Amino acid sequence: MTAPPPTAHSTTPPKQTTDSKAHEKTIPVLVETGEESRFSLGDSKALEYLAQHGYVVIKSVLDEKNITEAKDLCWKWLEAETSMRRGKPDTWTDYNFPDGMSEKGIVWHNSGQSPFAWYVREKAADAFRWVWAEKDLVTSMDGINLFRPQLKYITEGSWWHTDQDPVATKDLNRQCVQGFVSLLPANGTTGGLAVIDGSIKHFDKWHLTYPNGFFRVPRHDRYLHDAVQGGRAKLVTCKAGDLVLWDSRTIHCNHPRWLSGDAQRGGAGAKPFASEAKSATPVSQPKSMSSRAEGRDGSEKGTTTTKERKNSAADSLSSPPAEMLRIVSYVCMIPRKEITKDVAEARLEAVAHGFTLGHDPRRAGRLGRRPGRELENCPVEKRLNANQAKLV
Repeated sequence: MTAPPPTAHSTTPPKQTTDSKAHEKTIPVLVETGEESRFSLGDSKALEYLAQHGYVVIKSVLDEKNITEAKDLCWKWLEAETSMRRGKPDTWTDYNFPDGMSEKGIVWHNSGQSPFAWYVREKAADAFRWVWAEKDLVTSMDGINLFRPQLKYITEGSWWHTDQDPVATKDLNRQCVQGFVSLLPANGTTGGLAVIDGSIKHFDKWHLTYPNGFFRVPRHDRYLHDAVQGGRAKLVTCKAGDLVLWDSRTIHCNHPRWLSGDAQRGGAGAKPFASEAKSATPVSQPKSMSSRAEGRDGSEKGTTTTKERKNSAADSLSSPPAEMLRIVSYVCMIPRKEITKDVAEARLEAVAHGFTLGHDPRRAGRLGRRPGRELENCPVEKRLNANQAKLV
């Protein structure tokens, strides 16, 4: 058996003992965050919290009217680009789900240039101007994220990673403050963003531990194991309209909702929302849970489920919830002075042709297989309003 890379706490590879194998399969003990991580825009304590913990929640970037408008824009885009229909969960199938990582709920396609994404960016811009103390910013053009309510489509969890590579960037300082605006509340019953609290303080050791660079943290990594078992793995809760921010050096991942019947566990950051009890096990292999056939229109036919799902009224395929568990639009902004002329030109082309880009505005790599039908050959001045165009 090949030995794993050395960890940050040793200079030699750890032995592959029974115990070391066991911790790879340990169910994550995630603790819900509470109001201690949620601040009003302009509160200096928010920036202190971000610097200390690597993440923070900014209250109410969208008000109730904004949330309604954003949801309408999201569904208008989904219904134009796919056969998914609002309020009809039987159409929210993998057949209809836009290209991307279905298990993780990520939608690439042309979502990064959708009116929904640009609406959210415009609303979030003041928060990023405050974070950077800069007025002239450029925005990311990354996509959106949806969690579907049906159990068989549950989001894959525990793919811990950082979006800043200490080796490739040759820079241990913070490069980005990433984020998303959520249109729905997030907690243990919905799943959402999970972070390793304070992991930014460990970032300078990664380039010594993994000299070839990496993004996804190996499951056998001792620091990750100790952090998860030590209660530093947090499920970041938020309310509808909140902006969730995290340092690009923070270890994080999306995490599925808690499947235990005890919906009250894990509140206010005091108790784990997923324990090592089998009844609370998050399911991380959605495709193994069912064999299904889907009609050519993408609707479900002849679904065969596991015993667990058959006995779950909440996940009955005859009456699944008519709302997504999660609808977020990713957004990251940096000072304009940090992008090159070539990248600036590529960004204009991305808007004109409907290409989704990554989270870092410094890079212009395209995501998704093709642009959307409605966005091809559409110049910036016709697609965006004046405030949005300033962020290109």
